Amino acid sequence: MDRAIENSDTLIFKVIKNVARFNENEFVKDCLSCYMGDIMQLALENNKNEDLKVELIGLMSNLSLGSEWLDHIDDYALEFIY
Repeated sequence: MDRAIENSDTLIFKVIKNVARFNENEFVKDCLSCYMGDIMQLALENNKNEDLKVELIGLMSNLSLGSEWLDHIDDYALEFIY
């Protein structure tokens, strides 16, 4: 995960997204949810790489965060989503 964030690597995020989607172990999703702030920040900062945005949004949607989403959303993020 650290390498994917550091390099903004679309293919690594695609793999991570699919692991989060098809893995039934909650431990994996709990580990990935620790990176939610970094994922959100990367999605908001990276304006040119649309493929990366798609993978990041897909990853965020596969994490079952419940109300924890509210901790990571600010006004700029709401504008991005809208």
